[in-house]
Amino acid sequence: MRVGIGQNTQEAKRLADEVSLAVIRYIKEKGIEDVAVVQSEFYGYSGDKPIIELAIPKMGQVVFGNMEPGEAVKLVEKYMVNTQEIAHFLVDNHGDRKKKH
Repeated sequence: MRVGIGQNTQEAKRLADEVSLAVIRYIKEKGIEDVAVVQSEFYGYSGDKPIIELAIPKMGQVVFGNMEPGEAVKLVEKYMVNTQEIAHFLVDNHGDRKKKH
């Protein structure tokens, strides 16, 4: 999972830190394994709240915007555990396994 910022400001970084820490706490509490949480800039995104990208192995990835800590935890809880709910939205970077939107 990637937590990203569109604007390189102190406030955006602070919010991204809060989102990341909330997700990491949830992952540890639930004993979820094989999940990496990384922070980076999302070029082309100019929002002032963090976005998260959930990358599901062998399925693809999906991006959610305007994240706050509680919302991010809900998405991880709902979609990283039960990926079938978003499977039709996932796309990969190879172009040969794109899901229909």
